[in-house]
Amino acid sequence: MILCDNSSLLLIEFVCASMQKISNCSKMRFQIPTERIHFLKFILEGYDGLAVLTTIDQTAGIVELYFPLEVQEELNLLLTHLDLAMTQTLP
Repeated sequence: MILCDNSSLLLIEFVCASMQKISNCSKMRFQIPTERIHFLKFILEGYDGLAVLTTIDQTAGIVELYFPLEVQEELNLLLTHLDLAMTQTLP
């Protein structure tokens, strides 16, 4: 089941287009425990401009993060400290 509707895709495209004016936009796809998706989204919202999370498959816990390359190290550090039992998946 795909939960990424057209409005979410438009928002992601807008954010990435905006980020590309500053830098290149990149993405990571992860599988996390489904009960932690909302927690991760809430935490990322608190880090304004760090990353945008979209849920690809809620039942499988697959999410994508879109972020500017300049913050990749900071994002990786945050994800490591959150210890969400993430498994990086292929795009």
